[in-house]
Amino acid sequence: MSTVWSQDTRFKRTEIVQFPTLRNKLQTEDSQFWKHLQAPVTIREYGPVQNVDVCPVDPYHVAVTGSSRVQIFNPVTNSVSKTLSKFREAALGGRFRSDGKLLCVGSDDGSVKIFDVASKTLLRTLSGHESPTHVGNFCGSKNLASFSDDKTVRIWDISTEEELMKFEKHTDYVRAGCVSPTSSDLIVSGSYDHSVYVWDKRYGNIGCEVSRTKRYGKSIILSKFLP
Repeated sequence: MSTVWSQDTRFKRTEIVQFPTLRNKLQTEDSQFWKHLQAPVTIREYGPVQNVDVCPVDPYHVAVTGSSRVQIFNPVTNSVSKTLSKFREAALGGRFRSDGKLLCVGSDDGSVKIFDVASKTLLRTLSGHESPTHVGNFCGSKNLASFSDDKTVRIWDISTEEELMKFEKHTDYVRAGCVSPTSSDLIVSGSYDHSVYVWDKRYGNIGCEVSRTKRYGKSIILSKFLP
């Protein structure tokens, strides 16, 4: 019985076939693009990242606002090139000017600070808001617009640190805002009161309410100017 079992368990050896290696892989434009990318880099901040802004001019530095500082990253080396930390409270909404030379940063104390990017020097501190200022944006090269939780939008003269205008139509926190890229006189603000206003610096405290969104997604579009 052992002999029969031994004959039944003998199997033919399996031959492993060797195929030639494909050395000349098909090179496409897409494969070349992904091949030259670097490995991803993960950078941990000390606190929540509140805002990220990319400089519009070469070398396109990236300003990351988080905790009580703004870190400026070099996109070529993926490292921190400068750190702005002259804040007593949380830093908010750091943004570059169109020429990349200045950076404005809001704060929980309501002020807006303007830094020289090259030297990290604090040039101006604009004080007047009574609540945190989450957004700041340059209006051309001489003025700055700030958007605050005190329900106002304010225009400042950078050289004198003086407040030029104050827009007060919103009834809740103003957490969003921008300046038109085609005209520095036009400013748009969005608020927790579900409204969006377009302001014109040439007409003072006059705003055009372009949208008011209700709870269920419905919106009313208005085109009249509000005195």
